[in-house]
Amino acid sequence: MLDFANFDADKRTKNIKLQIYFSFFLRGISIFLSFFVVRITLGYLGKDLYGIWIVLLSIISWLSLFDIGVGNGLRNKLTITLTNNDLQGSRVYISTAYIILASIAFVLLILFGSSIYLVNWTAVFNSRILSIEEYRLMMFLFLFSIVFSFVLGLINSILNAYQQTAMTNIISIITNFIFILFLIVFKTFFLSNIVKIVFIYCVSLVVSHLVLTFWFFTKHKNVVPSLSFFSKSKIKDVLSLGGSFFVIQIAVLLIFTVDNYIILQLLGTEQVSVYNIVYKLFSIFTIAFGIIISPLWSAFTEANERKDFVWMKSAIKKLNLLFLVVVLGLMVMLFVYQPILDIWLPAKSRITPPFNLIIALSFFVIISIWNNIYSFFLNGLGIVRIQVQTSIIGALLNVPLAIFLVKYSNLGLVGVVYSMCFSLVIFSIFGPIVTYKFFKNNHWHE
Repeated sequence: MLDFANFDADKRTKNIKLQIYFSFFLRGISIFLSFFVVRITLGYLGKDLYGIWIVLLSIISWLSLFDIGVGNGLRNKLTITLTNNDLQGSRVYISTAYIILASIAFVLLILFGSSIYLVNWTAVFNSRILSIEEYRLMMFLFLFSIVFSFVLGLINSILNAYQQTAMTNIISIITNFIFILFLIVFKTFFLSNIVKIVFIYCVSLVVSHLVLTFWFFTKHKNVVPSLSFFSKSKIKDVLSLGGSFFVIQIAVLLIFTVDNYIILQLLGTEQVSVYNIVYKLFSIFTIAFGIIISPLWSAFTEANERKDFVWMKSAIKKLNLLFLVVVLGLMVMLFVYQPILDIWLPAKSRITPPFNLIIALSFFVIISIWNNIYSFFLNGLGIVRIQVQTSIIGALLNVPLAIFLVKYSNLGLVGVVYSMCFSLVIFSIFGPIVTYKFFKNNHWHE
């Protein structure tokens, strides 16, 4: 466990480097497994069923946002209590956050569970490849696994607050490992049966969350959540900041995840597969940069609590230089994306994406990474108003613009990507401006 009471700039930087190195190792394993999952599930299901599978995974992202920002609110508040070596306060925040999420999860289980039979799932998925009973069974499985992982997923926010960001990769590693193991060992049982594949994925997801949660609280028994440490007064503390994060999360949902549903409805399940496979290839850049920047959110919170503005400014400068390296990497990808896809995917499922889609995704990655530099900094400081404003504007623009570009401008998949780019570019301008004003107002000194 880190000694937050004696933390300084050198120890903070050393820990960040350690988390980055460890994250690259763990995330490398996770990426390898996730790419193998794509290959094996695409081979088992074919492009149409795989498109449905992708939409199901998107639904996990949608429902995970119903935590109303509790996870991010806890992350900032917990970082502050740890910085001040207040373990009792930390336990109170953790206990309160778990009880809030458990209550929300119970409500979600009742609401969504009772509505599954009322929804026309063949229309939702725009496909009759499965029966209505199969769709309902899949949604039941997903609902129960999401509810459990919804609460247990709070462990990620806790690990981030403890500045042990690398360990958050363990969940995806365990999930994918169990998932792949069952798919390989019982190949004939799962072949072309998406319901069975959904079941084993749900089991893998819940088990992975349980393993990491048990591991952490075994090592940190002094902050184990308890009903006796629940505090009504702390609900407001967590939700006041969490509410702003929730608005941002909903807006991000409308920008990042609704794209799959728009493609599904306007272009069909096969195009969902094409889009997501190419998107996953380019996500290597955002994942790699995310590994580097993830430890900095809570580090910025802790540094701000100590008024270490010089260190914060230096970190921003280094991230901007690293951003230029990413741009160079994307230029190289323009020449090698097709051989990579051919090696990665099964021969019978070969995909040849149009070059204009590759260009569009390159711009999307550039804008996303630039935004992440400043959003992570401002999130760590709790300065979220500008993100709330720009994300709402972007979200309101994204869906109608995407539909217009796909349906009426005949841009197809490219239209969806350019719509996301346009929605994100607003913060690309104002995020750095707000950051500059923060440092100017705090009179940092070299």
